[in-house]
Amino acid sequence: MRVLLALGEDVDELLAELRADARRDRARGPVHDFVGESLEDHGRPQEALRWFNAGLTRSEVQGTLDHACLTGHWRVRRALGLSPDGYDEELEVSRREYAEQPDDVAERE
Repeated sequence: MRVLLALGEDVDELLAELRADARRDRARGPVHDFVGESLEDHGRPQEALRWFNAGLTRSEVQGTLDHACLTGHWRVRRALGLSPDGYDEELEVSRREYAEQPDDVAERE
């Protein structure tokens, strides 16, 4: 995706296929993060935010939060000038908790 965007290729058909796969739960791995970052890096922040949001929704259903999508969501919302939402607040809490860990615990992670 990133290469196609860098070459100026039209990726709308590929995005539609990826969206369909994601809806059918056939998209495996960090698809939402990769697609979101690719779109973000190539000036398509609104689409990037939709992919990050979809990744967060999917990960919540699985009982976790995708940290890469959480961070991307936060970056894009800030770039768009949007006020913080619940996901942004969750990232801030996570960052504070990490910063409060003793150095030896943070170094192991």
